[in-house]
Amino acid sequence: MIDMVDIAIDVTQDDIDNGNRNDKWSCPIANAWNRKFPASEVSVGTESIAFIDCDGFSARVQMPYKAKRFIEKFDNLVTVEPFSFTVTVPRCMTDVGGES
Repeated sequence: MIDMVDIAIDVTQDDIDNGNRNDKWSCPIANAWNRKFPASEVSVGTESIAFIDCDGFSARVQMPYKAKRFIEKFDNLVTVEPFSFTVTVPRCMTDVGGES
C-alpha cells in the first residue's frame, strides 16, 4: 500500500499574476504545484490535478471545492485572491526536491 500524506498547496499572488487562463499547465494552481514539486509534471483540470509522482507513475488527486471554484472564477475573468488548499499525495512526493 502507498503511504499517503496531506500537503498544503499555497496559491500566491505571484502564481495568480503569472497564471494563464484556461491553461492546465500554467494556471495559478499549476504554478503553485510546480513551486511545491518542481520535479513533477502537472496538469490541472476542473475536477482534479494529474501529475507524475515520485516513482514516475501517473497519478491524480481530486481538488477540493474551493480550488474548483477558484479555477472557475479565474478562467471566467473574475477577480481571485491567494488561498490555500490541501490534497493527499504519496509521501515520497515530499522527498523529491519540493518544499516540505
